Amino acid sequence: MPPAASRFSTRKRPPMVTPMRGSSLPDVGAAVILSCVPQRRGSPTLRRAKRHAGPSPGIGRPRAPATGEPARPRSMLATMPSDAERYLRRFHARRPGATERSIGLGRTRAGQSSYDLLLEHVDGPGAALDVGCGDGGLLARLRARDPDRPCAGCDLSEAELAAARARLGDGVPLAQARGQALPHPSGSFPWVLSHLALMLMPLEASLRELRRVVTEGGTLLAVVQSELPPQGAFGELAARMAAGLEGVAVPEIGDARASDREALDALLGDAGFSQVRYRDVRLRFAPATWSPLFDSLYGVDLLPEAARAHALAATGDEGMMEVRLVRAEATARG
Repeated sequence: MPPAASRFSTRKRPPMVTPMRGSSLPDVGAAVILSCVPQRRGSPTLRRAKRHAGPSPGIGRPRAPATGEPARPRSMLATMPSDAERYLRRFHARRPGATERSIGLGRTRAGQSSYDLLLEHVDGPGAALDVGCGDGGLLARLRARDPDRPCAGCDLSEAELAAARARLGDGVPLAQARGQALPHPSGSFPWVLSHLALMLMPLEASLRELRRVVTEGGTLLAVVQSELPPQGAFGELAARMAAGLEGVAVPEIGDARASDREALDALLGDAGFSQVRYRDVRLRFAPATWSPLFDSLYGVDLLPEAARAHALAATGDEGMMEVRLVRAEATARG
């Protein structure tokens, strides 16, 4: 659950928490839940489209492409990975499930987790796809709440997917894929979800691809990091972590525009989504959760041991730590 885009060794941005599987950092700020309903391309007007109910055929499985549509193999990792992608795959190979073991422990004052804040908006029928599903934490919660709903997931990390398969069994199709090249048929899912993963993807290409797999009138829901700078103990932790990474080669991870409402509005509109709505959310973390939260941050594995201990000491040993998230909701124009 990485915070916005961040090269930990430079700039005063929060460190990136474990990701593509969804997450954020202490001193919770804002998680953005994007609830976007896709719009028909070329339409001259914006309007709320009705959600399509019912399961979609071939969920999670490639099928023969329609005329003019390129074939999409089950594994979409044929192209050369970037430095950031290689880092993410190594990080999650060593720490599968890190997001759920860290950010998943945070709660709002009402007792909700960041997963709950996303799932409460899945309020209609139809199949759901979790993009950046990690070890299946969000899908497991969705299945527990609605066992008859068809679900599927995809993730960049094979280690995370192995954990998800062990957890979810054969009833949930899972695929290794990039967000910008999904193996699913067009218009397959009334619901596409992403928990703290969107900011790690190439935004333009990934949002277009998410729009492709969502049914017309369907919904995109995403939790992302807040654009607000980290404060309090988490702000001090982030500053110490950045100082500890000075001179360390850290790949540029993520895209800060995912946490910039004006930029995200424009990107969603260009991809075929509209009527984006946001809600700021604060997650609170008890002292016992601070160490696993710290270990889930991207770049923490590159810290020298002394710098790591110095950064973690910033959290202290009393009180609650807050992390800010933002929930965004959008509707499609038809």
